[in-house]
Amino acid sequence: MEQTFSLILSILTIIAHALIVLLFFAWLSDKIAGTRLIERSRKIISPYALIILFLIPVVGIFVSLTLSGILDFEPCQLCWYQRMMMYPQAILALVALIRKQRMIIPYLIMLSVIGAIISAYQYYGQMITQYGSSIRSVFCAADSASCAEIYVLQFGYITIPLMTLTAFVLIITISLIAKNNAE
Repeated sequence: MEQTFSLILSILTIIAHALIVLLFFAWLSDKIAGTRLIERSRKIISPYALIILFLIPVVGIFVSLTLSGILDFEPCQLCWYQRMMMYPQAILALVALIRKQRMIIPYLIMLSVIGAIISAYQYYGQMITQYGSSIRSVFCAADSASCAEIYVLQFGYITIPLMTLTAFVLIITISLIAKNNAE
C-alpha cells in the first residue's frame, strides 16, 4: 500500500509541476509577447478557483494524516510547521467558498509562502543528506524525528517535503490567478 500511495502522490506532484510551469510560461509569454494566454487561463481557472483552493489543503490534510496515522511515518518538527501552514487554509478556503468571497486569498498566499519556505528548507536538507553530507536541521530537536529522514523517494527526487512545496506553490499560483481576476 505504501508504494502505491507514494507513487500516486508522486504522479500528482508531477502533474502539479507541469501545471505550474505551463502557467508560468503563459504569464511569461504575456509579458514578453502580449499573447494573453494567462487571461485565457484565468477565464478557465477562476470560476473554480475557490473549489481548487479548498481541495488542495484538504488533500494535503488527508495525505499528512495518512502518512503519519496509517503508514506510521513519524512527522518531524518541520513537518509540523508545514501542517500548521496547510491545515488552516482548508478552513479559510471553505469559508471563502461558502460565502463566495475572495477576500481571504491574501491570507492563503501568506500562509503558503511561509509553508513553501519551510518545505524548501526541509527538501534542501534532505537532498544534501541524500547526496553525501550529514546535517541536522536547527529546527529539529535531537529527541524527535529527523527532518532529513526520507520516507518517500520517487523518481530520484520527489520526497514528502517536495510534495508539500508543490502544494503550497500551486495554492499561491491559483490564488494569484483568482485574486487578479477579482480585482
